[in-house]
Amino acid sequence: MRAKLIILITATVAVVAFGFVADRNDGDRVDTEALDAPIDGPTSSVDGVGAETGSTIAPPTTSNVPATIQGKPTIFVTPTGAVTIVLAKDGSQYRVRTPCAKEARLTAGHVYGATTVVIDPGHGGFDPGASTASGLTEAALNLDVAKKAKAILDSMGYTTVLTRESDYYVPIQIRAEIAIAAAPKLFLSIHHNGGEAATQQGPGSEVYHQVQSSSAKRFAGLLWEEIVNTFTKNYKVTWWGGSDAGAIYRPDKDGKTDFFGVLRRTYPTIPAVLIEAGYMTNPQEATLMNRPDYRQNEAQAVADAVKRYLTTADLGSGFKVPNDRGFETGTGGGGFDGCVDPKFS
Repeated sequence: MRAKLIILITATVAVVAFGFVADRNDGDRVDTEALDAPIDGPTSSVDGVGAETGSTIAPPTTSNVPATIQGKPTIFVTPTGAVTIVLAKDGSQYRVRTPCAKEARLTAGHVYGATTVVIDPGHGGFDPGASTASGLTEAALNLDVAKKAKAILDSMGYTTVLTRESDYYVPIQIRAEIAIAAAPKLFLSIHHNGGEAATQQGPGSEVYHQVQSSSAKRFAGLLWEEIVNTFTKNYKVTWWGGSDAGAIYRPDKDGKTDFFGVLRRTYPTIPAVLIEAGYMTNPQEATLMNRPDYRQNEAQAVADAVKRYLTTADLGSGFKVPNDRGFETGTGGGGFDGCVDPKFS
């Protein structure tokens, strides 16, 4: 993925992130899915709309996420599409951790127990991600593709949880905590690229796997195959891509851990990948992204890759040694600053 320049604007916070890419000419957008800086956690008490009660709790850590027991509730999704982590069940109420790491008691919603795959629609809320010239945001596109992939996987008999089911901001730490609580076999974060890249014959899809996970690497190779084969078969356009587009990885400064927060925070518990499926800033690809068939085909490719991973010994392909992308030196994004819980009813 060519790191992307994001400007996040809220009434109280504005974050500008910059990154470097060796073979890119633009000022790259650094994806806030990577830059979850250390946090102090929320400091004010909030009653979530639709919640029975609400209060501030300490920032979540792996140690205080409830262990998943087969068939036991782990994820609670409200009618408004807010995804929360189940802490306990008290009578008819579920005590949950909210997207902003607060506590609420909820009664109406959908409860998940055993989960096959968690899909993370990147960005959301005041963090729109990249965008097309016509105004389609990455956050909206990611969510639509994720919902379509969930529908396909559910129809296959798998249980799929999304990290958000509507348009609101979710800190990276919470995205990872949702995955850890759900204890799936796979985690996938869906994104679409921004900035500029060289033209090339085939799709410039980038699928990032955890640096040290052979299982994540295998899933990345399968996902790259399915995405690229689907796009190549169905669409004839001038694609954009980097010279190292493929199934790749991006290490942090130590060379061992993952640069992207959602991959780093889920390792080694869950095999995880992050995909940049295409370039929203490429006019030809942007036209495709507005089409329902393109989104459906992308979602089908995601579902097919999951099925292949779970049911075959296929290794996938597209593996490359990535270019050096450098490291972010700013404050980054993806933390709890500016986080406002969505409505729960």
